[in-house]
Amino acid sequence: MNTEDKERGTTFISVPDRLIEIFFEHQRLNKPASQIINTTDFFIYLIFLKFYNAEKGYAWITNETIAKKLNKVKRAVDNSVSKLMRCRFIYRYKPSFAQQTENKALYGSYCTRPLIRMTSYDKPLIDERKEYETRIKQAIEIKEMVSECRKEKVRKSEPDRFSTPEGGSSSSENRFYGSELDDDVPF
Repeated sequence: MNTEDKERGTTFISVPDRLIEIFFEHQRLNKPASQIINTTDFFIYLIFLKFYNAEKGYAWITNETIAKKLNKVKRAVDNSVSKLMRCRFIYRYKPSFAQQTENKALYGSYCTRPLIRMTSYDKPLIDERKEYETRIKQAIEIKEMVSECRKEKVRKSEPDRFSTPEGGSSSSENRFYGSELDDDVPF
């Protein structure tokens, strides 16, 4: 929720205590670091809250713009957005034709819905993580299938990238090149 201080003209984001508690609870989970929300992820989440439009039901800001705001490389933002979706803090989706017609900037882009937010001070915290769980699982499965198809296609078309001159496999090259193929759509 965005608020503006009329005297100073300063915009700020209101962050409910419960949202901060949810992030802290998440950090205490006994999971690998790659599955735990870190400070960068939290700031990216705050940016999505800042740009959230309650009337439209989504935030629209590109990963490139977030990277510039946070002075990070785009790939780091891509990874954080992916982690936020996998951890059910956001839902990222392709806008409908109607949304693209209404807002031409959405063409070829994605909308992001923060799943934990407030719309005003006098309203309760909205937590939609359970409602979006199935959609997120489906999006992750599709992303993983697309990624595997791309990797297989590259393996078939460029086998020399994955083998050493002696005919063996170069595992460090496989790991690097495989991560390069990871699909960023829709998160």
